[in-house]
Amino acid sequence: MDSNKSKILILEDDETVGSALKEVFSRDGHEVFLASRPDDATTVISSTQLDFLFCDCLLPQMTGLDFIQRTRQAYPQNRFKVILMSGIYTDKQFIQEASQKTNAVAFLRKPFEMTDVLKLVKKEEAPKKEEASARKLLYQMFDNPKVTNRQKRKSSSR
Repeated sequence: MDSNKSKILILEDDETVGSALKEVFSRDGHEVFLASRPDDATTVISSTQLDFLFCDCLLPQMTGLDFIQRTRQAYPQNRFKVILMSGIYTDKQFIQEASQKTNAVAFLRKPFEMTDVLKLVKKEEAPKKEEASARKLLYQMFDNPKVTNRQKRKSSSR
């Protein structure tokens, strides 16, 4: 598996939507987990360091917002990005409040285009890749015997 690809959990009780998302992400090379109930999602979160959680707002057992807040409290070390999804709660006020409450990076109104979902993940992955490549360049420079200590100090203080 490509180390640049993300680990994605989809929490969606609509089997068609969940399966479609899983298929699209899997084809793109991501490691994908699919859960239809909050307790199944918690099992995944407790054992996996996720990059993304795609979460439906209306779930069996509790709302998606409650699930995210509870999960962030229970697993603070798991710093995944949240993408909320809903076909029912689509008014601007709800979207704004839900996004703030859960610290979501995006809100998808159902139905949505799968190409938009992939673009969203790629956009959110970009800073992670840039950070890794910058770190790699810094290590390469520090390993280079031709680089002076002054140059090393100057570049690491930026």
